[in-house]
Amino acid sequence: MMAMSHVLTSLAAWSVAAQYTSLEPTAGGMLAVIAGALLPDIDHPKSWLGRRLWFISAPLSLLIGHRGMTHSLLAVIALGAALTLYGPLGGYLIASVCIGYLTHMAGDFVTKGGIPVFWPLKRRFALPIMVTGSIVEFLSVAALMVALAYHQADYWTEQAGTLLNRGFI
Repeated sequence: MMAMSHVLTSLAAWSVAAQYTSLEPTAGGMLAVIAGALLPDIDHPKSWLGRRLWFISAPLSLLIGHRGMTHSLLAVIALGAALTLYGPLGGYLIASVCIGYLTHMAGDFVTKGGIPVFWPLKRRFALPIMVTGSIVEFLSVAALMVALAYHQADYWTEQAGTLLNRGFI
């Protein structure tokens, strides 16, 4: 999937999680989700994040290639452990980063390229229903956004009212 698709689908997953769990939709949480959505592609120098952090992305790409370790369960476990041990901002932001990261992996799982879930084993797993950057990807993400807007209209109206009452908007 393309960067914008990863960001939108991750925000959608986070939004649904916020509606049905104790996660509160905040600007910090939104930024954490976006970071998590882009982070797995740090191993690709031409990715949105890779172009900005080329000094990390270029060496990482040479060592492990794209959709290697950063797209595996090992990376998710390492991310969770690192954020739990060293994350000073607490569980809410940790959960938000992890939602973005896992949604990114799910998005790449439904492309023909798949993901190496059990890296360092090379076998990739996929449910290949779309090609990265295709019209199918665009239409799938657009349909998800429309469905989410319909499903969550009341929730976000309530959230906006709460923020207005608190003086945040």
